[in-house]
Amino acid sequence: GITSCTDCEYYTTNHDPIQVLSLEIPNESKSLDCCLTQYMKKYRLDSENTWQCDSCKNHVRPFKQTRLWKTSDVMFILVKRYNNNRKIDKYLEYPLTLDLKDYNINYSGKKSNEYALSGFAVHSGSLGGGHYYAVCKNYLDDKWYEYNDSHVSRVNKDKLMKYSPYLFVYRRL
Repeated sequence: GITSCTDCEYYTTNHDPIQVLSLEIPNESKSLDCCLTQYMKKYRLDSENTWQCDSCKNHVRPFKQTRLWKTSDVMFILVKRYNNNRKIDKYLEYPLTLDLKDYNINYSGKKSNEYALSGFAVHSGSLGGGHYYAVCKNYLDDKWYEYNDSHVSRVNKDKLMKYSPYLFVYRRL
């Protein structure tokens, strides 16, 4: 995360290792990209959370912002589909290719910031019960399949983009 002073140019960073990027679904969100943008949005702390700047020594309400520093070759993105004990069934558009260049500040050009969708997990049913299944790309035949208990079925491109996943798996290109 980045914490920055409102009175001078000073900022400080802290680094928290994460294995899974957990995103909330804001009301206005229509896509996974909207959820990422909201997660990475710059905001100002309230008057209960003032901070003394190490540079100018002023007590300020600093800006905070989350940015990715170093991303792994496999990216797990969890969409929080539960809020106040209810399931959020809202459809979110999700890309086959995800570009993290706007969110990754350690991009040096050595590794790509582009990721290809490799699979996702879906929960059907309500908060109190339901069923989990996965949709994954088979890299041997370059086709998508739905794995639902012991039943495996091929998924065409039209159906592929119509699910409401809660967990995405993206692989670095």
